[in-house]
Amino acid sequence: MLRILTAGESHGPSLTAIIDGFPFGLAVDFNLINDILKRRQTVPGRGNRMAIEDDHVMIESGIRNGITIGSPITIKIANHDYDNWKGVDDSVTIPRPGHADLSGALKYNTHNIRNIIERASARETAIKTAAGALCLQLLDKLNICVTSEIVSIGNVIAPTESQMLTEIERARSDGDSLGGVCQVTISGLLPGVGSYTQSDLKLSARLGYAALGVNGVKGVQFGHAFSNTQKTGYDANDDIFYSDTKQFYRKTNYNAGLEGGMSNGEDIVVQCAVKPLSSIKRVKSSVDLISKEAVNSRYERSDVCAVPATSIVLTAVLGIELTKVVLEQFSGNTMAELERNYLSYKQQLESF
Repeated sequence: MLRILTAGESHGPSLTAIIDGFPFGLAVDFNLINDILKRRQTVPGRGNRMAIEDDHVMIESGIRNGITIGSPITIKIANHDYDNWKGVDDSVTIPRPGHADLSGALKYNTHNIRNIIERASARETAIKTAAGALCLQLLDKLNICVTSEIVSIGNVIAPTESQMLTEIERARSDGDSLGGVCQVTISGLLPGVGSYTQSDLKLSARLGYAALGVNGVKGVQFGHAFSNTQKTGYDANDDIFYSDTKQFYRKTNYNAGLEGGMSNGEDIVVQCAVKPLSSIKRVKSSVDLISKEAVNSRYERSDVCAVPATSIVLTAVLGIELTKVVLEQFSGNTMAELERNYLSYKQQLESF
């Protein structure tokens, strides 16, 4: 069983993840991990914090001479902004609308919202992205590919990238923010991965759960699930065909690669709605936790549009969840054993 636990605060010394249950024998490409961290930092829409950080993964256990050794893997990313916060009075009593601020303060009975902000921050997605980049390398060994793209930002639909960038800069100058839709595609996954036997084992449920755990993701659909509701069952389903070369296949993909909670061999397409960021310079109404008086909302340094960065995070996060499912179904203490089990299943399908 693959388990991943993250720790660390936004302005603490570092972010850490422990990855337990990862197979022995994967040759790790650290450049690929650092590249995906760099892309998360440098995509359009990011704020000033990313100019301070230089995210690189540090390995503290579980990998020797570039090879996973089966023991828990500990990875760390330093927070360079930590030094800038030493000795700073960080007491915050004005909750920001749309954040964990007020609910978290009520939950833990604290009037200093900084205690909530530090862990609720999307900064945690950096270490989750690093862990996911490791999982993506495992999936690649099985010829499973996870990619992402931007579907829309605000009212601008892809592929008009220049107009998207213009909208982001307009929101920045207005002191506002933009949301949008990003899409993750899983290609090369064999049919039958997942399960219909229990609802929590369905691949669709697990991917949806993972996606909704990412900061700012407020909605998930597989393929064009919502527009499919306007079709009849006849028009919204995929005919099944067979050929000696392709075996069982579909010419359409209305079901987005998922049927009955399992992969069906077609691309799995996950679309995610990312909300406009709640941290904006334009004033909203709030209430001071101490005086209970009405006040203007407080602005804290933030991105303008998180959609491009979130698309990268989602690639990693869905890669983590898919790796969990693959390891559960095909097992293997070592990469060689996992690849052998997966290949055996592939041969079973080919002889069906």
